[in-house]
Amino acid sequence: MNKPKFINCPICNSLKFEKLFISRTERIPLLKTQISICKNCGHIMCNPWPNKQIYKKINEIWYKFKFHNDPISSSDKIKFKRWEEMWFRINGFLKNKKYNILDIGSGNGASIEFLKKKIPRSNACVIEQYRGNWKYLKEKLGCIIYDIDIEKTNWGDDINKKFDLIIFRHTLEHIKTVNNNLTQISKLLSPDGLAYIVVPDVMGIKQKHVKTSFFRPVHLHYFNKNNFEVLCKKNKLNPLLLALDDKNKKNKEIFGIFNKSFSEYSPKILGNFRIQKTYINQMIKKNFWLDLFIIFKIEIKLLINWKNSRKKL
Repeated sequence: MNKPKFINCPICNSLKFEKLFISRTERIPLLKTQISICKNCGHIMCNPWPNKQIYKKINEIWYKFKFHNDPISSSDKIKFKRWEEMWFRINGFLKNKKYNILDIGSGNGASIEFLKKKIPRSNACVIEQYRGNWKYLKEKLGCIIYDIDIEKTNWGDDINKKFDLIIFRHTLEHIKTVNNNLTQISKLLSPDGLAYIVVPDVMGIKQKHVKTSFFRPVHLHYFNKNNFEVLCKKNKLNPLLLALDDKNKKNKEIFGIFNKSFSEYSPKILGNFRIQKTYINQMIKKNFWLDLFIIFKIEIKLLINWKNSRKKL
């Protein structure tokens, strides 16, 4: 088995990381994930990374929980809640025209279903690797499906189109090659195209289980607003709007609306390390006993069902 690999910070390229803690999850009891912080810019991430085989297995287990509901069975009110929110954010930037739309990590396609109601003349394309969603996306929503690995360098070259709207919601934190992905999004935008990107805010933790829920093995990166802005700008995405939102949410999120940038950007190294580290330590201390209870449950589960639990990874 390959050893875990320490990797450079995607924000500032530093290899100087400090361990913060070990994250645990009830879904995969044996798994222990090291969460580290860049001592140069304060970016938090899973470091070292799990090897490719283990990360694939982690996702297989995790997404069996996520996609257990048939999209047809959900009411529009429930299914479209987050997309109504998106529409409120982007509507003022849209033009009255036919739109070519790309949703990266489309899941069950609720975003496309919603946008087809709002922009009936739109053409929809999706990148979605979970094959259980393909039938609904293709047959019910009429989507063109790109079976593309977005961890691959220059994956955008495999798509012979430009898009007026690209949706990249709560996907960036799951992928290793964040710089490459943002660059590909910029390349795929039409001259007046928009990218809608949303990530969790690691400076806006509201939920009570920090080490055992907010930090989870399918998230490789944890962004704050400053580092997220630097990351987007250095990869040819110009923020038209960049904001925080925690209304009716488990945790605060960062959302941005971007257009293609044609100018070079030289990022300034941000002194976020102490601020970010202090905040995380405060949140861990505040929720210490709740996390400890979950970890205790995990250990009890392992003791009771030791042989079966060893087969989870």
